[in-house]
Amino acid sequence: MLIQECSEFIEDAFSKYAIILKDGSILKTSIDKDSVDKIFPVLEKLLMKDLKVGDLLLKSPVIFFRVTENVLVILLSRAHQNVVQTMFDVFCERYALRLDQEFPALELDLQTLSKFTIFSLSRQAGPEPIGWWENIDEDIVFKYSTSSLLLLLNEIDGASARTLNFHPFISDKYMSVIFLFQVQAPEARGEAFDASILIMFDYSIRNILYKYNDQFEQILNETADKLAATFIADYAENIQAPIRPESRKKFALILKGVQNQLKQFKIDPTEIKI
Repeated sequence: MLIQECSEFIEDAFSKYAIILKDGSILKTSIDKDSVDKIFPVLEKLLMKDLKVGDLLLKSPVIFFRVTENVLVILLSRAHQNVVQTMFDVFCERYALRLDQEFPALELDLQTLSKFTIFSLSRQAGPEPIGWWENIDEDIVFKYSTSSLLLLLNEIDGASARTLNFHPFISDKYMSVIFLFQVQAPEARGEAFDASILIMFDYSIRNILYKYNDQFEQILNETADKLAATFIADYAENIQAPIRPESRKKFALILKGVQNQLKQFKIDPTEIKI
């Protein structure tokens, strides 16, 4: 087995090591997992800034080496840099190509970086989540559903004009893309319900999200039309009726479509700010 070969090679010179993937997955370690978990946040920052493939970095007593785009080695040692570099030169000659083939780097896109998507309406009972995509706790769904529509708190005409917003949740380390719109319903107060589509991302990619303002606007405009039409078709007889499970599934599938469209936007990992 490749990883066993790699670990045996490293063990000839160093007793404390970990072979990991850039997402933090541990392939092999002689360092206790808690220690690896504590070291990994430091490594995440290095991956996005300083540590390129083939680079060695010493932060005594921790040594980082990037073997491939996706595979890294951590050593706990106070060995001299030249000794470590020589070992890794030979290591790469033997194993780098095979590791790259067995553990290719996953391509990043806006879909893989998104966390969840929520469709919300403000009906007579107040803001509520109507549908969402991804398996998330309902407490989380309600929290962000309410927050998305609170952006309209001081707007007299509500979401009469469709708008795209980038809204941070600093304490949660999230950045949301929120599209505000209205669902036309003659029986509603003002003949429309305020509505929102929220897509949640990690705060670290906020600089990337801004670049896709026009693309988000186009996708979410189209999605808003689909969600509004589905809601009216399902609840034309009683627009205040509780949302039925079969309806939630329809809304979830529409939101899944948003996620699928986000796949087309490829992301350079070096753009992500930790």
